[in-house]
Amino acid sequence: MLESMSQEEGSTHVPPKTDRRRPVWAQSPVAAGSITLLLGVLAAAWTAIFHGWGRLSLPVSHVRGSDWDVQLTLVEACARMWSMGELPVWNPWTAGGVPLWANPEAPVFHPIAWAAMLVHPAAVSRVVLIGHMAIQVMGTALLARVLGARPMFLPITLVGLLTTDVLVWRMAHGHLMMAQAAWIPWAMALALGCRSPLRGGAAAAAVVALAVHGGGHYPAWIALASTSLLLVSTHAMSADRTHRHALTDLILRLGALGLLTGLLAAPRWLPTARALADTPRLRGPQAPLAMGDFSVLDGISAVFASAFGAAEAPGLHEGLPAWGTPLFALLAGGTVVLGVTRFVSARTRPRLLGAGLAVGVFAAVSLGHNFPGNPYHWLHSVPPLDRFRNPERWAMAWLPLMTALSTAGVSAVFTWVAPRVGWVRAVGPLVVLVLLGGHTWLSVEDTRAHTTIDQITTDTYAREPRTLPMVVRDPPRTNFEAAGHNESCLLCSDALLHEAPPDLPEGPFALPAPVELRSWRPDRVTFFVPIDPHADPRSPMDSEVVVPQAFRLGWTARDDKGQELRVTHDPAGTRVRVPTPGREVELTYALPGWTTGRNLGWLGVLLWVGAMRWRGRDDSLNASSAEARSTPAGG
Repeated sequence: MLESMSQEEGSTHVPPKTDRRRPVWAQSPVAAGSITLLLGVLAAAWTAIFHGWGRLSLPVSHVRGSDWDVQLTLVEACARMWSMGELPVWNPWTAGGVPLWANPEAPVFHPIAWAAMLVHPAAVSRVVLIGHMAIQVMGTALLARVLGARPMFLPITLVGLLTTDVLVWRMAHGHLMMAQAAWIPWAMALALGCRSPLRGGAAAAAVVALAVHGGGHYPAWIALASTSLLLVSTHAMSADRTHRHALTDLILRLGALGLLTGLLAAPRWLPTARALADTPRLRGPQAPLAMGDFSVLDGISAVFASAFGAAEAPGLHEGLPAWGTPLFALLAGGTVVLGVTRFVSARTRPRLLGAGLAVGVFAAVSLGHNFPGNPYHWLHSVPPLDRFRNPERWAMAWLPLMTALSTAGVSAVFTWVAPRVGWVRAVGPLVVLVLLGGHTWLSVEDTRAHTTIDQITTDTYAREPRTLPMVVRDPPRTNFEAAGHNESCLLCSDALLHEAPPDLPEGPFALPAPVELRSWRPDRVTFFVPIDPHADPRSPMDSEVVVPQAFRLGWTARDDKGQELRVTHDPAGTRVRVPTPGREVELTYALPGWTTGRNLGWLGVLLWVGAMRWRGRDDSLNASSAEARSTPAGG
């Protein structure tokens, strides 16, 4: 598949002295792959040294509303459930019990949770952030290749991503699931670069589904939406956009991407949608803490000129990323100019112009209500998309795309100018190196100040001991709904306690006498209600047993004779009516929507395998127009 990931490089005015039957970069896949891998290693090392493992003595920070408590609790809860040999559908350790699989931020079916079975969740979280920084850099380098960049210019992507705080800090502070944003450039590169439209859409769908299963509902949605918009914008810049072949190509890519993403991620999104249907916290317009009020000019100057005394990137929540200098804005703008003035090949030009258009759209969306017309609102106005309420997170899409576009721009300039001006071939790389060095020098200190993650991912939980959560409310409300309201940090983010009551190892409760607790699992409680020897056998012998597990649709109870018992809500937990004593009762939680989601997931796997094995060699976007215009484009 990778041999068809990019398009021809260089100018059509001066034909390159290579095999014209193949793209230039495809003639040196080892060099391109080696450089990309090296960039990933350097990104991980840089992040670990300067942002991750430098000061291990600092405690876990709770300044940010205990967000890290939430994330570390989810990771550890998933790990404990898997270690018990059970599907992580229910978390009994938080707020009296909440759905776990249905929590969109829980990495229930991801290597993160499995690694936490062996290593402390905080250490796993630190490695995840550092590793995904490398994944993001490599994906952006691949995206730059798809846009036409030569391998020797790929290190620009490393500088572009390491001198901002978009992933490690702004997008991941307190939110481990934001690390899944690293897969966004991969989704763009695969969807746009694969020659077969079915394979391209399927490959991108697998990446987006991986982000969903990693707990990254925001990154997954932004990856799906931004990749689709990038395909549309690239198609719109094609000279043959009305041609039947180009339209078919676009439809196949979008169809495969959307359908397979939905099916592969169905085991997560379907139960989550059912669980979150009545959670008021996620409803409504842009989150009040997401973005302050500022002008577009202030936002742009803060992003691209913070190293020259501009104000810090605005925003009350995560804020916009800060690049420090306008270098990458100039490089990306130059790329678009090259596309307009036809200095690049006819086959590469639509991609450059489409990427430039997409960058502008994504940046406008990330400004939220501060951009005229509020494009974020109309993009997220239809349920359930109105649950995504933080516009600044769209920087996860436009920042790597802009970095890749800038890399392609430098490559295009060098490719076009070097054959015409001899000294550029020797001096050009040095000039680029000096510019990048100056940009890094001006930006790195501010970036380091905003990207320290070691203080919030050390190996020791630094928190005061807390009592086991037991919630009684008036009026009654489920714990999961209360967590959605974020009523208190104890209810929504109390981390798992390693100390358990002596009468119930790892159990969050004990049943009142005379009920006997026979066994306890996170999603299964077995108890026995004895017969009262002093009771009048002529009177009803109904018993009402309150199990301190928060009530939620999905709890069912049966006695050992197979009789289904009535289960209702109680302010102190879940009430089970036992009409006949002397029988053992099992209260179990079954995840609503899991069976349907699982079946859809298996269907998605089968369709995905079929799409990836498809032998069709359909040309990519604008292939027919490139072949038709085989004569050199003027310079």
